[in-house]
Amino acid sequence: MLNTIIHLRVREGLELLKRGLDEEPYLTYLGAGIFITGGCSLLNGIDHLAEEIFEIPAHLAHAQTTWGVTSAVEDPQFSTAIGLVRFAQVMQTDRPRRGFRETIGKLFRMR
Repeated sequence: MLNTIIHLRVREGLELLKRGLDEEPYLTYLGAGIFITGGCSLLNGIDHLAEEIFEIPAHLAHAQTTWGVTSAVEDPQFSTAIGLVRFAQVMQTDRPRRGFRETIGKLFRMR
């Protein structure tokens, strides 16, 4: 009974997502299909359900090995957070770096 409830809720969530994407022509740009990541990707059969609903290939994705202890970050439930950290890191490389003194001076400046 619990499996049925979970299946129906996941189906409902994916159908709502598809409805939102159908309003815009986004699905036509997904040539490689859908990549499912995060803790929800651990649900058995979610890739098949997504393929059924979106009618395009669905793949389970996980974070690529990063630095340090890999067993903790290779768990799919951390992939979204790791992706956000990597994105922020890329965005920070585009900004000019300030010197140490400027940064410290700004932190302790009187307001």
